[in-house]
Amino acid sequence: MRKYFKILIVLLSSLMATAQTVVRMRMPAQSENALSVATLYNEALPTGVSIVLGVVGYEINGGTAPYQYEWLKNNQVISTGEVAVIVPEKDMNYVLRVKDKNGCSVENAINVTNSAKVAKNYLSETVKINLSQFNHQLNIDFKGFVPENTTVSVFDLQGKIHTKQAIRESATIPFQLPFGVYLVVVGNGQLYHVQKIMVK
Repeated sequence: MRKYFKILIVLLSSLMATAQTVVRMRMPAQSENALSVATLYNEALPTGVSIVLGVVGYEINGGTAPYQYEWLKNNQVISTGEVAVIVPEKDMNYVLRVKDKNGCSVENAINVTNSAKVAKNYLSETVKINLSQFNHQLNIDFKGFVPENTTVSVFDLQGKIHTKQAIRESATIPFQLPFGVYLVVVGNGQLYHVQKIMVK
């Protein structure tokens, strides 16, 4: 009897030593290639001037679409979406953060300097923006041709967009905005003109 009892103890010990617990964990979705963001321009942004930033100026690869875009100043989100209007300040850090469908994110620093100069472009030389407080209208006048895919957008100083409209010629846009300062952006993805307006 003792012999069988010892054999039973050995068998139980052997079974306990080889037994394994299998835990099935749901792994997050993975992309074939890692998410990456690279800037397509090397120019530093000047301080104190309204600047339009867009994801068209970046090469975004990998990850899983759709992407989300956040524009940050000193680690604080100041705008979201494909386009942002900022007024770069001295000694502030600006970053574009891109997130993919799987929750992966990557950041790209935006170079800012107080010695950079703003280059003129066609739109800055040909478009004229007037605000009619009485009629609540925004007048966009072109002295030359209107580039293809041109839009007019109005942002507040926090980067929130209040209106966006495509135009093919000089146009009058009705508006209803609270009192305050706004930035009117006329652009087509490559050329931009930014003008500050005050709604009284």
